[in-house]
Amino acid sequence: MAKDLKLNATKFGLAFGIVGAIITFLTTITGIYGLSNAAETMASTFWSSLGYSVTWGGSIIGLILGFVYAFLIMWISALIYNKLIK
Repeated sequence: MAKDLKLNATKFGLAFGIVGAIITFLTTITGIYGLSNAAETMASTFWSSLGYSVTWGGSIIGLILGFVYAFLIMWISALIYNKLIK
């Protein structure tokens, strides 16, 4: 029964990685056009040391960073969940 409840950690990570990438990209685009200051907040964190900025180039870097962070967080979460339901 517990096997039925297990998550595929890679697919789970990919799904949330894609969502994280899209959200980060769109947040940066709204920052470029001055519709939101959320991107400025992200740029003031350690992401700026990774090359992120509120520019078109930064939106691509943000897309990659958003994917990587969301993927890793949800992949690890799925692994932990799978261990807990054994």
